[in-house]
Amino acid sequence: YYITNNLSSNLYHHGPEQSNLPTRLSYNTKSNKTHLTKTPGGKLVVHYATKKTQISKCGDCKLSLRGIPAVRPVKLASLSRRVKTVNRAYGGSKCGKCV
Repeated sequence: YYITNNLSSNLYHHGPEQSNLPTRLSYNTKSNKTHLTKTPGGKLVVHYATKKTQISKCGDCKLSLRGIPAVRPVKLASLSRRVKTVNRAYGGSKCGKCV
């Protein structure tokens, strides 16, 4: 989670745990899930939730691959090659039983 809006001038209290902060996107999509968090200073700020990650699975038996981190695809692209594979033939796509 990360804080995107901390504008006290745009904060209007409509009751407990409600704010009228400007958001990045106005549609209720999967990538736009938010929740309100109260800071130690007493302000209500909007936190955007990141999507849950999926564990990489074997192409044949669909078991989870051990040694491969469960991160989002953008983060996976920035990781080095030694982190994304294991030292075996078909190391990042098939498990040891299927090879």
